[in-house]
Amino acid sequence: MWGVTEAWLPSSFPGIHGIIEVPPENRKQGKERSIMQHKFYDPRAKRDIVLHGTELVNVKSTPKPHSPGRFTEIQIFELEESGRFAVVVTGRSRLFHSGTNPCTRHGKPLGLKVSYDDILMTDLPCPKCRPEEFGDSDDFAYKEQDRSRVTICDNPQAVRFALEGEDPETHTRYLSGIGEEAWKLFADTQGIPETNVFEIR
Repeated sequence: MWGVTEAWLPSSFPGIHGIIEVPPENRKQGKERSIMQHKFYDPRAKRDIVLHGTELVNVKSTPKPHSPGRFTEIQIFELEESGRFAVVVTGRSRLFHSGTNPCTRHGKPLGLKVSYDDILMTDLPCPKCRPEEFGDSDDFAYKEQDRSRVTICDNPQAVRFALEGEDPETHTRYLSGIGEEAWKLFADTQGIPETNVFEIR
């Protein structure tokens, strides 16, 4: 209905193509385009998603005070394979947790177990489990990983749908602040009049 494909879903899911690797074929002629290969790791599929296309939009949210080191990045690409679009929503994190007393989710430490040598200068210690207090005794830490969701879209309506969230109680669809920013920038690249920018559904 919406022309949306969630690339991270298993290929056995009805109507879903699974992980999509787009070949750099059928390039449009007569137009200067910066075609690049973009690779995103999908932890659900445990493999890379490779896209070939032009980045149209790249916006980032501002980390919140209660969650420093975590932010969201939204990228929208025009794919070379067919002129479709890819919406990539990535939850990025620069946090690492204590190896001795890490924060957990569902009983498991947050992040991947890494050596302290793998902690970058730009990474931030978790303010809850405070790994810097255990650094002398720990040989390792748990480093949070970026998580991407890739949605392949046939048209601008599908892009809008992919950028929306849904209220779990009312099932009302909405655009977050960063989603609205990404949609406005994308609409501008497609020549959608500003007066109609929120009527594309």
